[in-house]
Amino acid sequence: MNPIALLLVILGYGLALPIGTKMLTVVRTQNRLAFTGHQVGVLIATLGWVVAGRGLLVWPHLLWLLIASIWFNWAVRPPV
Repeated sequence: MNPIALLLVILGYGLALPIGTKMLTVVRTQNRLAFTGHQVGVLIATLGWVVAGRGLLVWPHLLWLLIASIWFNWAVRPPV
């Protein structure tokens, strides 16, 4: 893996994983900032895999982006 791809993967996962472990809370509270940070982190990691030429690893990331977006946007909103 080239250094740029490695940097992108490390940076992306470093941003996405801590938020991803709390995704249930992020969705329940509708925390848009945290959700956006998670999505950006996954996109950065995905870009790293693209740069590395690992196309098979790109698809699960893109699928997760879609699933997470649907989950976040269709979740039951907490009472105000």
